[in-house]
This record gives sequence, C-alpha cells and structure tokens, in this order.
Amino acid sequence: MKVVIKLGGSLITDKSKPYSFRKEVVIRIAKEIKRAIDEKIDLVVIHGGGSFGHVEAKRAIDIYGRISNETISPIAFSMQELNYMMTSILVSNRIKAVSFPPHSLCVNLCNIGERFSCDLKIVKTAIEKGSVPILFGDIVYGDNFCDPAIISGDDLALMIGSYINAERIIFFTDVDGVFLELGHPETILKEIRLNEIDSVIKKASIYNNVVDVTSGLLGKLKKTYQYLSTSSSIKEVWISNGLIEGNIYNLISGKTVNGTKIIP
Repeated sequence: MKVVIKLGGSLITDKSKPYSFRKEVVIRIAKEIKRAIDEKIDLVVIHGGGSFGHVEAKRAIDIYGRISNETISPIAFSMQELNYMMTSILVSNRIKAVSFPPHSLCVNLCNIGERFSCDLKIVKTAIEKGSVPILFGDIVYGDNFCDPAIISGDDLALMIGSYINAERIIFFTDVDGVFLELGHPETILKEIRLNEIDSVIKKASIYNNVVDVTSGLLGKLKKTYQYLSTSSSIKEVWISNGLIEGNIYNLISGKTVNGTKIIP
C-alpha cells in the first residue's frame, strides 16, 4: 500500500516560538513511522514550515512587501534547516529517509487552475528503490516572468499522492479533525463525502471563533476536493491528531482512529 503523510508545522514545531523544534514529538513520530513501514508500506513524508519557514516568509514580506527573488535564499535555508533536523531523526531510527527539496523540483506557473509544475519522477523512483522520500512546504522559483511562490505541504501531499497512485493521504495536525464549532467535541465530522465538502466549508465558516484556527483545515478540504475529483487511486484522505500516541502508526498501517475521513 502506498501512503502519503503530511506532518503539520504546528505538530513538529511550536508556532508561538520562532525556530522551536519539538524534538521529542518527532522522535516518537519516527518510531511510529518505522513500525508502520516495517509492515511493507510505501511511504512519502511531507512536513510543514511551522515556526521556521513561516517566520522567514513573514520577515521577507515585511521587508520587501511580497515574496520576491530576494526572499528565496532565507526562506529556503530556514526550511532546509528544519528538514535536516527532521531527516536526521528519521535516519537515526533506521528509516531510509531521503530529502527532496521542492525548490529543485517545482516552479510557479502563475496559472490559477494549475499553479505549480513539479517533476516528481525522482520521487517515484526513490519509492521503487525502497527509500522514504521527505519533502516540505517550500519557496519555489517562478517560471518565465512569474514571481517565486510558496508551495504548501498540503499541495505537495495531494499532488504526490495523485502522481504515485497512493491509496491513503493523511494530514496530521495538533487537533483531532474538522469541527463545525471549535470547543464542541460533539461537532467533529467523522466522515465527509466529496460532494459534501462545499456545504461543510460554508457551515464551518459561519463560526467566527473557528475561522482563525481552522482556516488551514478548511483549506485542506478545498484542496482535497480539487485532487480527489480527478484521482481514481486515492480511496480516502484523513485529518487527525498527530500528538496522540498511536494515531500515526495506526493510520499509516490502514487502521481507523479518531479523526475526519474524507471519501469520494
């Protein structure tokens, strides 16, 4: 079985503290990943920027007013710094992790319908050779006259999942799933069908106390709709809490946990 997981920036870093890496959390995650791939799972790992890339991106915008060619180096460096720490822990847990920086694979096309173009053949080859590719949200160059842009880990997870014909894509965050109303556990959505995503987004967006916290989750729903509409291989997309021990192993290995499952 092929599985793509995205480890959210809020899971592996403390977003309230610049450049804070949750080492103990990542060590525990690595052990769960190792246990799962020992069961013959083909895995791709993607992680967010958290308090690394987002800090540099905001700083760049504050200085230059936008993402520009002058901002590529500091943003790319901060993400590679985080990626090095992630990959080091995975390798030390006997995972055959190999990093593929997206700025060397993708370009910004400036198109509304298809914004990024990525050459993912080497990622597929790495999987076939028994490696675990590691990618991350990153800044990528603009094609022709386009400015550079940030390609998110969410985009990469869904793009790669479609490309390699993954059966399951899992977004691990620091919350249990998608809630219609924050602070009300009973409003968690256990299952969402593809044709229900639009109405779910509208319902969730009416709660003012939800928007700031879950806009990222609602964004995941929008992107999931886009990719699941065109992919025949992806059987389900999960959003679940990676801070809960056992969730990562169980979902990678095909089991069910508390969270939100999105199905075609």
